[in-house]
Amino acid sequence: VFDRQGKAMATVGERAIYGHPSISPDRTRLAVTKRDLESDTQDIWVLDVATGKSTRITSNQEDTDEEVFPVWSPDGSQLAYGALRGGYFGLYRKASNGEGTEELLYQHPGTGMRLRDWSLDGRFLSFFTTDRSGGVLYALPLAGVGERKPIVVFHSESQLGGPRFSPDSRFMSYNSDQSGKFENYV
Repeated sequence: VFDRQGKAMATVGERAIYGHPSISPDRTRLAVTKRDLESDTQDIWVLDVATGKSTRITSNQEDTDEEVFPVWSPDGSQLAYGALRGGYFGLYRKASNGEGTEELLYQHPGTGMRLRDWSLDGRFLSFFTTDRSGGVLYALPLAGVGERKPIVVFHSESQLGGPRFSPDSRFMSYNSDQSGKFENYV
């Protein structure tokens, strides 16, 4: 943890290979991916910022499974994350205290899916896909039961990424290289 001048104030958790940090809405916990070098697996963990205590959220058994990009629900009770399982990308949800089983929210037919945000009203997840032919921004509705179908928000022949919802969930910001360099758009 650093202050605004860049001075180290605290260390959270043990020394490890972490990625994709996401701070909880109340700023007391940090969700991260953590790589286990012995098993060559990657799982999601939640670290308590004050104590450094860690809670394992996922438990991969295979080196081909991997979780990435955890995002917090608006109330901090759940985490959503993208995962590669059995060769398929999907979006999953699980309690942020590690209890219970994970829920598959959506399984994507292609590759390269990246989760980025959970709307403040709790109704949508944003994710994107990108390949050599361009990119697509999606919103995945979370209401209801049964199969969830993502909404295509924007499709471009340019590369896209980083979709985030505005506080009122009416707008989505993203970045794109459509001008020849990566810039932010709404």
